Amino acid sequence: MPRYNFRAIDSNAAIVHGTLEAGSRDDAVRTIVAKGQRPLRVEEQTSDLWTELTRQRGTPTRLADKSMLLLMRKLATLTSAGVSIEDALTISSKERRKSAIAVVCQELLARLHDGLSLADALAADRKSFPEQYVAMVRAGEQGGTLPQILTRIADMLERSLETRQAVQSAMIYPAILAVTSTIAMATIFLFVLPSFEPMFAQSNVELPLLTAIVMSISRFFSQYGLWLLLIIALAAFLIAQMHQIEQIRAKWDASVARAPAIGPFLQRSGYGRASAVLGALLVNGVSLDRAMKLTVSVPDNRAFRSSLEKIQREVVDGKRLSDAFEAQTLCPDIVSQLIRAGEHTGEIGKMLIKASEALEQDARNSVDRSMSILTPALTLVLGGFVGVIVFSVLLAVLSINDLAF
Repeated sequence: MPRYNFRAIDSNAAIVHGTLEAGSRDDAVRTIVAKGQRPLRVEEQTSDLWTELTRQRGTPTRLADKSMLLLMRKLATLTSAGVSIEDALTISSKERRKSAIAVVCQELLARLHDGLSLADALAADRKSFPEQYVAMVRAGEQGGTLPQILTRIADMLERSLETRQAVQSAMIYPAILAVTSTIAMATIFLFVLPSFEPMFAQSNVELPLLTAIVMSISRFFSQYGLWLLLIIALAAFLIAQMHQIEQIRAKWDASVARAPAIGPFLQRSGYGRASAVLGALLVNGVSLDRAMKLTVSVPDNRAFRSSLEKIQREVVDGKRLSDAFEAQTLCPDIVSQLIRAGEHTGEIGKMLIKASEALEQDARNSVDRSMSILTPALTLVLGGFVGVIVFSVLLAVLSINDLAF
């Protein structure tokens, strides 16, 4: 009897997968439905290695953040104009070039034709559509506010993308300056300074202390530079491998989250994203317990995830949401303050969204301030190093000239 690999949605809206034996694909589908699950994909198991690997990977097309934003904005615009979600996906899938958006829209449309809701169709592709977005879409379908939900998701993605692009743009010039500085210093130590070595050796003059130190550094890099690069590469590889260990990653994230310079920025950025998702879920009718479960996975930093998990447990135990957030030392004060205001007015979700907007704007401002200081600081450091090297060489040349006279 053939075996079938399947992916389905259970009664808790979670994705399940596995294998089963059935006489045909239709029998496999009926077996899955009899278990109270909704099948997303049912395929006969083959011995072809590439097919198995492709099936395990799931949907091969993953939307980048920018493509995700474009898709959500397009769907929100079309559905707000009265176009059905099926027609909106059909329009979005008919592009002249085979883009990732077109492929994903075709896959979503095929699932809708199989009888799935939009939320279930999105849930089948967790690589592109996070669970919190799926929950928002499901709430929008149930409440008849799908266009507004899609617009809200697009707004969240746009703010997140703007913050990320602001950080990346601000880092471009310092990164270029750091790379060129490294190349310049390596050129000086490996090629320029060694050319003075024969002249200093022939002069039989005791070199000034600064010149001797600089020339010793140059000889060290000339003799052991390659080994040093290999050691740095090996150390980077070992650190990357150790970073995959959960305990080490958790301790590293906790240390970074409390670091003097980068810690406050990460706190504003991490809790800003979490507040945006939590607020959007609450505004769209998702229960607080369910919304907190979905929000826990939003931050990348393990320390922030652990903090949100603790908040979730305390809320389940009956603690007020504002008090639970206030008890977390990593959480910015504005979050708990606005939540407390929302508890008095009955608009916690809206207050969380306002908190996220304030935190994201503050994060962008802190990046601008930091980059305005970092760029001239790097320039001064590079100029200082070059100045010290040039001065050390001039000292040695002047010493030789004095001896000649």
